[in-house]
Order: sequence, then C-alpha cells, then structure tokens
Amino acid sequence: MDSNVDKLASLLGVTASELTSSLQNGKSLAEIATAQNVNVQTLIQQLVNARKADLQQELKDGKITQAQYDERVADLTQRITDLVNGTRPSVGPKHHHGSRLKDEADSSVNSVPKSDTTDKSTSEADKNPA
Repeated sequence: MDSNVDKLASLLGVTASELTSSLQNGKSLAEIATAQNVNVQTLIQQLVNARKADLQQELKDGKITQAQYDERVADLTQRITDLVNGTRPSVGPKHHHGSRLKDEADSSVNSVPKSDTTDKSTSEADKNPA
C-alpha cells in the first residue's frame, strides 16, 4: 500500500484497505473521519502540517525553490479542506488544461489546407529509382 494511504488510514483509525474501500464507495474523508469520531478540523490541520513538512524538506534538499514552496503553501489549507470534504477545486485560468488544449488541437487540424491532405506514402526513392 501507498505510505500516504497508510498514514491517512492511521489518522482516521481505519486500515488502508478500509479507507480505500470507503473512498471508492463515494465517501469523503470528512464522512469517514466523522464515522470514526475523528474531528474533521483536526484531520485537516494534521494533513496541512504533514504536507508543509514535506515541502519544507523538499526546499531544504533543493528539490523546489523558495518561490515554488511559497506558491504551494499559499492555498494549501483550502485545497486540503476541499479534499477532505470531497469538494472538487475550481479550475482557475492558469490551471485550465482540458478543453482549451482540445480546442487548440482541433483548430490546428482543421486549419490544414486541403492540398496538404494528398497521399504522400511514396518516398523520393520510389519516384527516382537508382
């Protein structure tokens, strides 16, 4: 099992397989915590503290820059709160990947001139045998 799943299961007082099963059945971490008599805010704070410690270690080890660290911790509490409550984060402009890239790909395919769609399967070697 994933060590993060094991840590989270331990915080919630369940086994990793119980946690995985509950999540697959549509339960949020908050619902699992409540069922286990674990305070949801305490769980959120523990997850935030653990992630900050991981990021601080990455910064210390030179794996991320100070700017990257600052960016990642800026909305960490909100992102973890959303995760625990089963809320999907809203996608802001700088994180918009899906449909915009698909639209750009579609437009580039549609912009190919008709003359370029001819069969070019024969190579120059086939046209000019030695």
